[in-house]
Amino acid sequence: MDIVVIGKNQSINKALCEMLKDEMGMNTHIVSSSKVFDDKDYRLMCTAAIIIVDLDSVETNSRVLISEIHELFPDVKIIALHIYTSKVLIDPIIAAGASAYLLIDTSRKELVMAVQKITNGEKFISYEVG
Repeated sequence: MDIVVIGKNQSINKALCEMLKDEMGMNTHIVSSSKVFDDKDYRLMCTAAIIIVDLDSVETNSRVLISEIHELFPDVKIIALHIYTSKVLIDPIIAAGASAYLLIDTSRKELVMAVQKITNGEKFISYEVG
């Protein structure tokens, strides 16, 4: 299964990729651009089963970006990462098309659980969200 990580923070991107490779044997790819996707980025996202978006590092509105990705790739599951812990701020992200929401500093265990849940068609929101 291919996973694409979108965001500008290379240390977070690499950490997520390493976690997914180590824990689940996933093929991972990084797309550092968060505003305009080139042909290579688009091809990677076309083959992805899951797209993880670091919303803290994107230059566009979080809900708009999630909605655009969801429109372009309706079968792809989207995991949104951010610092918000309030459901009032997170619910619009889920409504825009995200299948899961995790805090940016999520644990390996929670990331693996989120991937498992969303691949089974379920939604997942971080336990720390209140």
